Amino acid sequence: MHPTAETARRTTARAGRPRSEEAERAILDAALALLAEAGPDGFSLEAVAARAGVAKTTIYRRWKGKDDLLVATICSLRGELPAPPAATDLRGALLECVRGMREMHDDPRYLRLVPRLFGVADIHPELYRAYIDQAIRPRREIVLQVLQRGVEAGEIRAGLDLNLVMDLLLGPVLIRSFRSSGADPESGFADLDPAELVDTVLHGLTPR
Repeated sequence: MHPTAETARRTTARAGRPRSEEAERAILDAALALLAEAGPDGFSLEAVAARAGVAKTTIYRRWKGKDDLLVATICSLRGELPAPPAATDLRGALLECVRGMREMHDDPRYLRLVPRLFGVADIHPELYRAYIDQAIRPRREIVLQVLQRGVEAGEIRAGLDLNLVMDLLLGPVLIRSFRSSGADPESGFADLDPAELVDTVLHGLTPR
């Protein structure tokens, strides 16, 4: 498979034919459900078309083939790229980032799909790389900019590995999401307080 960076939201509607937003949403919803159930190897345009109730040619009018639709499907689950945090203070901005990630992880389709995607990273490296480049990296860049402003303002110690700091902030959200999905509330993984998480990480970042 050879998905490229521009394929995330590519639509190749023929000239003179208006796009149908309803059909496109139905295709992406069907593709998400199929991908979560069967993984990339069980994913086919025929199955997506049947589940969406559209003709296969309707898919080809929007995407060039299976690889294009796979990338668009995965990226659609993350939604539009969020705007930079509205808060101007470090704590408030990081809290917006963590809450935004947590809200996205409330989608049960995400919890079913992402483990499958990580599981096929070695088998379909191009697909996995496209997901990282188009869905993950731009969002991490937003958090990185917030952290860099914190360093410039003297609120975060200089010389820290900011990518590691991002992992400390966002990793617990990812882990809690997967562990709490269908888990017993008494397991200790059912709840995550974004404010407590941000405050705990910031405590270790402030200048000594």
